Amino acid sequence: MNTLDTIMSRRSYRGTFRPDPVPRQDLVKILEAGLAAPSGCNKQTVSLIAVDDPAALRALQAVIDPPVGETAPAIICVLARRIIAYRDRCFAVQDYSAAIENMLLAIADLGYQSCWYEGHITDTDRIGDKMARILGVPEEYELVCFLPVGRAETAPVPPRKKPFAQRAWFNAYRPAPDYRAIFDQLHPGFFEEERIRSIPAEEVLTELALDLKTFPAAEQPPVQCPEGITFGVYQGRMEDLQRIVRTVEEGWVPYYNGENRAFCAFDGDQVVSFCLLEAMGEWQGLRIGGPGCVGTLPERRGQSTGLRMVQLATQLLQQEGYDLSWIHYTHIDHWYRKLGYVPVLRWNAKGIME
Repeated sequence: MNTLDTIMSRRSYRGTFRPDPVPRQDLVKILEAGLAAPSGCNKQTVSLIAVDDPAALRALQAVIDPPVGETAPAIICVLARRIIAYRDRCFAVQDYSAAIENMLLAIADLGYQSCWYEGHITDTDRIGDKMARILGVPEEYELVCFLPVGRAETAPVPPRKKPFAQRAWFNAYRPAPDYRAIFDQLHPGFFEEERIRSIPAEEVLTELALDLKTFPAAEQPPVQCPEGITFGVYQGRMEDLQRIVRTVEEGWVPYYNGENRAFCAFDGDQVVSFCLLEAMGEWQGLRIGGPGCVGTLPERRGQSTGLRMVQLATQLLQQEGYDLSWIHYTHIDHWYRKLGYVPVLRWNAKGIME
């Protein structure tokens, strides 16, 4: 995996491990990754002990109560020296945190699983001290964490993360709008509709948003699509466009009624991709719009024409003064993410998923 793939796929695994031993060469790679982490003033306050001897593992597991990571064929113990690094500052916590994250990424990259166990062994019962004594750790070090390492018996379960827009911004602190309140205002009674209640319970759909006031849409590299394709607001007969929409999704035809503009991709005079430029309304002074009912003729898919169309439609909304572009009711959020949209809500037939 590349670095970003490893970061995004890493999980905290608390399940059962397979008994397969972890080769020493892999443990060395993991330890080297930990030692390569930055440290405050380069004091290098972190030391590491990899334990793969069955007898030593049993001795350690006997003092970890309640037991965690007890089936792992190897563990890595993290030692910290709490010394002054600069003036009166000690950076031991930052040092060992950086080392631990490096090792967790190396563990994931090598195909193993692990979990950061710190509070479990450093609270009032001082399990870490008992582990340190078993391993002969000098008193100047504190055993602050251990990482079980092994092959997972079961697939790790990804955690539910808050939306990007609630935790990250550009150029200033920008608390996210209340997306649930926006959704409820834009789509009142949505979950009472029969077409929504009939969606299979296991199917999860996504709402995405893009802050048009801060996102540099015009600076995005143009999505590449076949030469000769042009884009613009549809000016033809709506009945002709409805016939094209019907070939992609019958249920969208009623929405192509002239109430909202249609933005299309054309190959000559032929519409090959289409979407609505929806004026959705306002919420607390925010003007909200977005591309809706986005489709591409089946024979034209896989050429990025639809993606380029949505990119240009988003730029048009930004030019027209919209504050927020909203993508409603989609299962292809990965597609819109390529343009900078971020998931803000997920839902199924029962309602918004917390």
